[in-house]
Amino acid sequence: MTLEATMHLSRYVQSKALPNGIVGLYSPFGHRFCYLSSEGWQQVENGQFERLDERTLETMQQQQFLVEEGFEARILNHYLPPTEHIREMWLVVEQACNMACQYCVTEGNVEEPAQRTLTAAKGDSDAGGCGSTGANTMREEIALAAVRKFAAYLEKTRPVFPRVTLYGGEPLLNWPVIEAVVPAIRNIRYPGQVRERPVQVLVITNGQICRDSMVEFFSRHQVSVSVSLDGLEHHHDSQRITLSGKGTFQRAAESLRRYKAAGLNVGICTTIGKHNYRDLPEIADYFADEFAVPVELQVPFDIPFNGGNQSSIAMVDAAPYAVEAYARMRRKGLLEGLLGRRMVQVNSGTFHHRDCSAVGGQIVVAPDGSIGPCHAFSGQRKFFAGNVLEDSDPWDNLAFHEWSRRQPVNMPDCHGCSAIAICGGGCPYNAHVATGSIWGKDPQQCAYMHYLIDWMIEDIWNQHAQEPCLPEEVLPQ
Repeated sequence: MTLEATMHLSRYVQSKALPNGIVGLYSPFGHRFCYLSSEGWQQVENGQFERLDERTLETMQQQQFLVEEGFEARILNHYLPPTEHIREMWLVVEQACNMACQYCVTEGNVEEPAQRTLTAAKGDSDAGGCGSTGANTMREEIALAAVRKFAAYLEKTRPVFPRVTLYGGEPLLNWPVIEAVVPAIRNIRYPGQVRERPVQVLVITNGQICRDSMVEFFSRHQVSVSVSLDGLEHHHDSQRITLSGKGTFQRAAESLRRYKAAGLNVGICTTIGKHNYRDLPEIADYFADEFAVPVELQVPFDIPFNGGNQSSIAMVDAAPYAVEAYARMRRKGLLEGLLGRRMVQVNSGTFHHRDCSAVGGQIVVAPDGSIGPCHAFSGQRKFFAGNVLEDSDPWDNLAFHEWSRRQPVNMPDCHGCSAIAICGGGCPYNAHVATGSIWGKDPQQCAYMHYLIDWMIEDIWNQHAQEPCLPEEVLPQ
């Protein structure tokens, strides 16, 4: 029996027909790309490997497009996920908000009676925002206890790039706690740290509150700020409104400009939805020209309460626009975070084990001090257990162990999928909302990643149409 007779086309390979009779192939293991004539592709599909030229056959074997029997059963053992450890913490310092975004994942995960209480506690951004009290608001005692617990983890695990994210609701409504907790985070030290201030601090804000004292405080403590902007003014104001129904774009954009002018590390978070998906390339151009900061295009979340996310759009429809937005920002020398992170891993040939630090890499502390793996579930406290005020360990919560294992290598539904090394399993929250289990597929990320692979196949060919089988260093930038 010849060697060719023992081979077959790997079921992990994704193909795309290109112009001029070319077929591009992608293999996830090492992120390999290969290009054949349509005739050569037909020979591969028919198992006529002996008709391929020697160089092409050798390359397709080496790069695992053509594999021997048993390959699929063995290969995932080489990509088992690394041991997980806590390196991020999300502090939900304020669950209430001064806006009424139509797709809010925090409020959309609070059952209706409690939701009315949450809304009543809000301060309207028309008045510049005001504080909130009660169970929605984290006390300083809880925030500082959370920092101490996180510091103890860092002492053990010593990660290279730990981070604390201050989240809401609108976190700046609870300014006294932010003033207390940021210096405490900045004082964290542990053996082997590689930076003078080892823990990055990030605030995610709607930009409706921005005082000179806040800008100075963030600058002094080197706090990064992400401002939510959903596009141009008409996109943004169709969804991101005040409690009285007014638009919020102008104030958010001005806050972003002030943070940037102060020299802060700033970025934009944009939620994809029906209100903006077709215009994402135009939005990318606008953001690049107007603000010139990194952007994160956030895949839409659905919500179980509050009537669901009426703005949600299937990523199978939005993906072409989102990828074009990434490409435009790339040409302008700016980063779109979600795809940009994947391009780094594609270029390095590494496996994208997980899509989110909620899978074994973070703790989320709710306003009452309870601890869970995912900030999207902080509204209903699903999967939350224990408290930072207690002598408890998040890993005593069985949910943390389950979440830490939720990676595509451990998900049978992902075996045989060409996107297995780039999707990270998608979002457990989205999967849970769609299927009732975190172990289900995230339909949004699945569609997005398969489109991305098609785009990479075509993009590389358009840039480097030289050889039928490209060298491994020719990858998307």
